[in-house]
Amino acid sequence: MRILLTGATGFVGSEVLRQLLAAQHETAILVRKGNDPWRITTMLDHVRRIESNDPAFRDASAALADFQPEGCLHLAWDGVASGERDDPKQSRNVALTSATLELARVAGVKHWIGLGSQAEHGRPITRYGTAKLASAMLAKRYCERYGIRFGWLRLFAAYGPAENPEWLVPYVILCLLSGKHPRLTAGEQRRDYLFVRDAARAIIALMERPRAAGIFDLGSGRAVKVRVLVETIRDTIDPALPLRFGEVPYGPEQRTNLEAAIGSLAKATGWQPTTSLADGLIETARYYRENRGPC
Repeated sequence: MRILLTGATGFVGSEVLRQLLAAQHETAILVRKGNDPWRITTMLDHVRRIESNDPAFRDASAALADFQPEGCLHLAWDGVASGERDDPKQSRNVALTSATLELARVAGVKHWIGLGSQAEHGRPITRYGTAKLASAMLAKRYCERYGIRFGWLRLFAAYGPAENPEWLVPYVILCLLSGKHPRLTAGEQRRDYLFVRDAARAIIALMERPRAAGIFDLGSGRAVKVRVLVETIRDTIDPALPLRFGEVPYGPEQRTNLEAAIGSLAKATGWQPTTSLADGLIETARYYRENRGPC
């Protein structure tokens, strides 16, 4: 299948690209000029790279028409860092989604899959969650109007090698490897952590199933206490290292339990997560031992 991928330089997008190429899908990536492709440098010779400086991607339409994609995987999003979740710029992502939909439709795409977030569930409490939900609703209506198959995956907490170091798993790993104490909450909140390789497999599985459509949760289907997650990381590195839980207070709108309901996705695609939390953390810690950054 010929697939257009946005967000290929990101944490999840880079793994999706790796697996698309391994499965021999002919792939074009749509990237902003100036984006650092460090995660995908070794793959660039095997993809069609389409660069754009236009928010509406008008300067990419000719190249994409020549590529003639059958499917589009829209993973691009501006402002995924924790400090950006309430930034007003989140609204730009709704426009980005709209532009991607129009570009894909004009190019003849028949299958469109977008990446959402657990932050959409219930009543979104951040601009990030609100923008994700708005993008999902916009894309659903757009695809219905033009006869394009629509899929949307609400990703819970993905982790793995090459994640942004400010997120919890790499932050704790890098602190412990550096002999520092990570600053932690009491860790009683429960979160659903999914290894990035499993997340990418699910995204591609949904694209490859022409009858699968709709909105799905994407996670491991098994929430764990953050305290257990951090202790597992510590035990992977050195069980003797002390941890100091409770130094950081919970946020004012902290949700206590977030767990993906993956039954619908499994039924629609046959996908199941295959990497245990322990094995995923071992592989992730190994990566950061070899690629240390600041804590």
